[in-house]
Amino acid sequence: MRKAVGLRQGIRSSTAHREIEDLATHEIRDTTKEDATMTTVPQPTDGTRWRCTLCGNLTRFDVTRSSKVVEYVHLDLAGESSVEEREVVSETIESVRCRWCNAVDQIELVDRPGADT
Repeated sequence: MRKAVGLRQGIRSSTAHREIEDLATHEIRDTTKEDATMTTVPQPTDGTRWRCTLCGNLTRFDVTRSSKVVEYVHLDLAGESSVEEREVVSETIESVRCRWCNAVDQIELVDRPGADT
């Protein structure tokens, strides 16, 4: 936990120093991996795809992912950067929201049409 201090507007008296010491403080919670509870969503394969269990949507989803990547970044002499190589070390899908009905994490895997099962 860390503390944040908010300054009062318009401190104009000679007791400004005392008022600064009496400032209201509030706690800001740091969200770390240990605090976060993530529901992992199954990743589609070559033979499966996502389907919303509430409305049947098969095509439109908002996906929230966490990725750990290693990138080779090239900076030119003007300071402009470009990524020349990118390796995904790990990736986790945290949540999937249906664009049609806004259901969150109501996703199932179904067979793709024509997929060899």
